[in-house]
Amino acid sequence: MLRGGTGGGAGRNRHVRRDPRPGRTGPQAQGSGDEFPASDPQILLRGDRLGLGQPRREMLPDYHRWEKDPGTLLGYGNQFPQAWEVREGGWSGQRGNHNYPQFEVIRLDDMTPVT
Repeated sequence: MLRGGTGGGAGRNRHVRRDPRPGRTGPQAQGSGDEFPASDPQILLRGDRLGLGQPRREMLPDYHRWEKDPGTLLGYGNQFPQAWEVREGGWSGQRGNHNYPQFEVIRLDDMTPVT
């Protein structure tokens, strides 16, 4: 993340994300992903049929649903699913954790997540 200035003063230390749609930019609220209601996946790594993309805030309800699946719970080593409020509250912190990179697997032919 790039930070402008050395602190203090209005307008400093603001994060700006460029929207892939022409002519649109917006402040990034500490990586929350709330700037734009819907977005196309940002592909970081492409294969022949699949790509790895950055997680998107608008997909959080789907991520939560997938994470509540009994097989996923066992794979994570958890006994109980995480409450929606906890999952939603942890979104920003998880996005900023460089020791635990997250990604979304995307079908490149129609740009939809693999479910």
